[in-house]
Amino acid sequence: QVRSLEYARIYPQRKAEYLKISRNATMNIVANNLKSDRSDFKANLAALNQVNLDGADNSERMKFYKNKILVAQKALDLDSVNSTAGLFLGLKGLSDRDREWAMAQKVWVAELQLNFAEAYRLTKQMELSHLSKADRELRLALLADLAGLDSKKHNEAYLRQANNLRAANLVRVTLIKTSYSPWRELDRQAKFLALTPDLLAGITLETFARQSNYSRAGQLLKTTRIGQFPAGQTLARHLDMRDFHAFDRKISSHRLYGYSDQAIGKTIRERLRLIGQSQHHTQIAIKKHDWTLQVLSLTQLARENRRINHDILALPVPQRLNAEEKAKYQQLLKAQSDPYLFQAAKIESELSQMWSQSNSVQNLQSAYMTASPELQKLYKDEISQLAVNAPSGAQKRLQNLLSTPFRRPSQKDILFARKDLQANPFDISKAKTLRELEAQSGRPAMVVYVDARISQLKTGKSL
Repeated sequence: QVRSLEYARIYPQRKAEYLKISRNATMNIVANNLKSDRSDFKANLAALNQVNLDGADNSERMKFYKNKILVAQKALDLDSVNSTAGLFLGLKGLSDRDREWAMAQKVWVAELQLNFAEAYRLTKQMELSHLSKADRELRLALLADLAGLDSKKHNEAYLRQANNLRAANLVRVTLIKTSYSPWRELDRQAKFLALTPDLLAGITLETFARQSNYSRAGQLLKTTRIGQFPAGQTLARHLDMRDFHAFDRKISSHRLYGYSDQAIGKTIRERLRLIGQSQHHTQIAIKKHDWTLQVLSLTQLARENRRINHDILALPVPQRLNAEEKAKYQQLLKAQSDPYLFQAAKIESELSQMWSQSNSVQNLQSAYMTASPELQKLYKDEISQLAVNAPSGAQKRLQNLLSTPFRRPSQKDILFARKDLQANPFDISKAKTLRELEAQSGRPAMVVYVDARISQLKTGKSL
């Protein structure tokens, strides 16, 4: 190699011949080095950077640039990959296959540098023949979304060509999430999403969290199978909780009036009818196996049994009665009210077991901490109601949960994490940090991308 370069200097008339010999020698040395697991890729790349291509024909340059790109990738030198791919694309007579390959290298670099606008621009110029037309649109949609561009046209194009229902419905979910009128978009896509009720359940809950349309949510629960899935059950619970709160205000505000025997009898009958309705609601919650509604309904039922016991005992004793009659009257009131006190104690014992034996509080904590800010607003109402009536241990956990602020990361935090990953594109810890911030910020496309990147870094595969 060195001798060939020396000959090229001594015999200028044969410079091209000796430079070619030198290039071939360098390539052979690099090729042999790459066969070793201990190969120093950066040193090999440095050797290739010293190669003089004067006099090299198009075919030789093409081979050289391809090899240099591969070495640069192994050396993790993104700038070298990008610049060499640019030189490769400048060669004459490239086949469509070679052009696509070189463009793919530039896209690879752009993605690793989180320059998604550039990755999108380059990918639009590519055929992507290994993908179907539908999948090509999906790829462009993802890059557009990551770049902060409008991905709707690509998503719509994908839907016109896709033949995989579930994949198409995942795109429909994205269209709803990114819409400024999510209920309108959900209505437009509902007939398709109904065929994948688990996806419909999830996006309906998210849409309800953004805009609480009780009527539309209730209609979907009645006309589709979303209630069979956890997200649909959560949605149903929050619709039921609105009815629960309305009834709770009604029953808790009811009073017994003791100004006449007729008023006493009438208001006691009214109260007992309300308690009967509360008991019916509790039975429905138990049949649904809904822990939160069971706890709230049983707590209400225990409270109202205790309250009617108290209210009956507090009724005024008629003034016309003598002392003996008054004593008998009070004994009668006690005999009438004691069963309600007994029932309250029985329900409270059942509640105590539910709180101590269930892992529902822990599940609720997990759901709350991993939820988006919109969904956390839903869970807060549920948690605050439970916290009011929970035993001291569970109450403290729930109150601490409610007081934990959800801090949506600032744009500055995210930009710093992105720059950190750009500077260290193969550092899994940097990718994980960004992934957490993007998830908290509510950017599902970026989360999906970073998850894929982390997975590929762990397995050592190319992105």
